[in-house]
Amino acid sequence: FTFAVTRLRVSQRKSQNEASNAVSNCAVDSLLNFETVKYFAAENAEAARYESLRKELNNNSITVASSLAVLNLGQSAIVQVGL
Repeated sequence: FTFAVTRLRVSQRKSQNEASNAVSNCAVDSLLNFETVKYFAAENAEAARYESLRKELNNNSITVASSLAVLNLGQSAIVQVGL
């Protein structure tokens, strides 16, 4: 049980890390190129892009937290049945 759930969690955690990197990269890119963003009046587009990346990160975080709860619940059930 633990190995199967942990394998699943590894892939979820990788997705979360990738989403976190994308959010960070977007923020840094927008801040470094703020003059270009202002020049082309792309503030709303940048804000929308950042918001969509944040939503993806939040969804991945919820998935990771939920899978950890399932892992903890399953391990607790196995220990309780074993006792």
